[in-house]
Amino acid sequence: MTIESAISFFIAIFIFGITPGPGIFAILAKAMVQGGRACFCWRWE
Repeated sequence: MTIESAISFFIAIFIFGITPGPGIFAILAKAMVQGGRACFCWRWE
């Protein structure tokens, strides 16, 4: 592996590591639509 490919691989892994997963986006979308209290309730409606 050359140094250029190692650096680009590290950058790609870093970008994928810092982005939130789909679960976080689902919680944020629910909070924006139904309010913050709906996210902390165990019952999903």
